Amino acid sequence: MTTVPAWMARPGARLAGSRAALPIARLTSRITDRLLGTALAVAACDPPAALHAPLLVRVLVLGAAAAAWWPLR
Repeated sequence: MTTVPAWMARPGARLAGSRAALPIARLTSRITDRLLGTALAVAACDPPAALHAPLLVRVLVLGAAAAAWWPLR
């Protein structure tokens, strides 16, 4: 296997293997996962009906959104 000389490598190639790239990738992955999970949980609760529901139902919808946002790891 041949290696590419440093002067031919892409400028951003060094960042991919750096220590800062891993936490940034994990953070953005978790944020997107949390947003999608929360959106799906709230959508499953039927938001238009929940707006006109009693207070207990609204609290349960907020609880479902909080549970979906909370990380399992």
